[in-house]
Amino acid sequence: MKFFDESRKNPLAVCAVKGKSVLYSKILEVDKKTGVTSWQLIYNTSADGQTFLKRNNRACIYVGKKLLDIQWVQSMKIYAGDAFLMTIEIIDNENKPEVLSATSVDGKTWKVMGIVPIAVGKQSYVLPKKIFYSDKNIWVKTKLARKTPPLRGGVGGGVWSPSELVAQPRRDSFDTDLLRVVSVIHTPEGLVVIYDVESFPESSVNLFVGALILRDEVKGKQKHISKDISKIIWRSAHPLWEGRFGKTLHMTPLGSALIKKKQMYHLIVYWKDDTNQVISGSLTYPFTDRLPDKHIHKKIVGPLSRFHGNPVIAPRHAVGWEADGTFNPAAFMDDEGAVHLLYRAIGTDGISRIGYAHSTDGMHFSKRSAHPVFEPGRGFGMPSASARASARRGKNPLLKYNPLVYTSGGGWGGSEDPRTVKIRHTVYMLYMAFEGWNSMRMALTSIHIDDLQTHDWHWQKPVLISPPNQMNKNWLLFPEKVRGKYAILHSIAPKVLVDYVDDLDKFDGTYFIHSPRPNGPQPGRHGFWDNLLRGAGPPPLKTPQGWLLLYHAIDRRDPNRYKLGAMLLDLKDPTVVLYRTDEPLLASEMHYENEGKAGVIYASGAVIKDNKLFIYYGGGDRVVCVASAPLDVFLKHVKENKRADFSFTKINLD
Repeated sequence: MKFFDESRKNPLAVCAVKGKSVLYSKILEVDKKTGVTSWQLIYNTSADGQTFLKRNNRACIYVGKKLLDIQWVQSMKIYAGDAFLMTIEIIDNENKPEVLSATSVDGKTWKVMGIVPIAVGKQSYVLPKKIFYSDKNIWVKTKLARKTPPLRGGVGGGVWSPSELVAQPRRDSFDTDLLRVVSVIHTPEGLVVIYDVESFPESSVNLFVGALILRDEVKGKQKHISKDISKIIWRSAHPLWEGRFGKTLHMTPLGSALIKKKQMYHLIVYWKDDTNQVISGSLTYPFTDRLPDKHIHKKIVGPLSRFHGNPVIAPRHAVGWEADGTFNPAAFMDDEGAVHLLYRAIGTDGISRIGYAHSTDGMHFSKRSAHPVFEPGRGFGMPSASARASARRGKNPLLKYNPLVYTSGGGWGGSEDPRTVKIRHTVYMLYMAFEGWNSMRMALTSIHIDDLQTHDWHWQKPVLISPPNQMNKNWLLFPEKVRGKYAILHSIAPKVLVDYVDDLDKFDGTYFIHSPRPNGPQPGRHGFWDNLLRGAGPPPLKTPQGWLLLYHAIDRRDPNRYKLGAMLLDLKDPTVVLYRTDEPLLASEMHYENEGKAGVIYASGAVIKDNKLFIYYGGGDRVVCVASAPLDVFLKHVKENKRADFSFTKINLD
């Protein structure tokens, strides 16, 4: 009686056969009576691509009329198109490595056809008349002659073209390192080449998955790859998935399968780790209706619509305190549905103050303050009297107001970039107290809603909530308590960080939130539009889908333009990102967004009014603009047009 030793199962390859995932492995077979062992080729099937039947089915590979000794098989790669084609890396009994090609009509019985003309150790896939393989780059070789000379052992071979380059690593993208072919799939969109990239930071493995599409030429009823194979009609600008593995030293790709689930096709990719644990990842078929990537400055298409009357607030040149800029507004809505903006204004003296505007519909702001409604104080954004006097006398040119030098919105001190939330009867305002590049601290103040609505600007004395000798900005107070406490978001890079306090009175000038986030752009998602994060936008808005958080980022490939993205955070634990937009929602495209500091859009206020999302943002560090979208449409867009963190599934083969 013979049995398979499951502890000696070594996964080799995965492909799709008749709509099912088929996993090939070599396994040690033991004769229970004699103790004689031999290696066998088996396969297991899965209808959903993740749960494989335990039944081990036998497969075999013939070289001529002899069975290939499976113990010498090191790896396999299978192409499942019009025919089943396999590359097999072996070490023969003389310890000589080589790569064979084999074909099958049913995926069970394979016949070796020849030796593959590439170096051993390459990730290779044999197609009809084509071989794809990878070292650092992805290459293709083409079979040139039908009549082929015999190779060793009497197996037919072929005459092949020199290697042609298909793809190579890209700078400043997720695929900067060695490219490995994971699988090749025929699809209606063309020939899809799935590849992955490994990196090894901090004794772990980061895995990124990308794809490219090559156009097919149709000749009669058969499809052929375009002769100009180097021309790619589409390549993923961002990773389809990414994952991090803490203990394994290496992830070996096994292949992929397209599986239909509930009328939807899913692409499932498979790897094995150093312990021969099979791991899979699934994604709804990602290539339908994909077009070639356009230039990085392509027009953003999304749910947001700019108000035709933008900008809604602009500088009043006859009003000195806001003559040079009115931008970066805070926003909240009162119980009557009116929208209140508290915007940053820069005057001819280069000091940032807070102005006020009011709207009943969220778009037309007819009521506007004649004077600043909040002035910076000494130690809270106002440079010292001696510094201002020195600047006025021109004795210290470094302190003289010059928008070209003081690029923080053009100012050199004051109350910058406010954010407001209304909690019960109190309006809280966080802002950056800016007194020069050596003093950028977060400050908190508040006002009763009745005083604000009657324009009695009796603000509470501000208090600094970030410590000295740190540069901080873009902190947000949640509009309601989380876990029964006030919650303050103070970083989104490298992860979302939130601190909780029982009472905001705890901030007495001696208690501070110590945020580890350094000032300036921080590394974002590798290979995405937000690979450099600038910071959070408006205070989070509570929705049924989670806390809606807008944020700003830039792309290293487009370094002079701010772009706006969105996250949905878990309602109970807002440090958990549930969804995140795969593409930006807004960028500086209109003339009024580029006439001041070109390339800057900065959203710092948002409200939900009548089931519609209104986003208030600064354009060019000069004007206030608004964009809007139906809330349900916007949330659907965030959830569907995102690249969620890739979740891997361990497959139990016991």
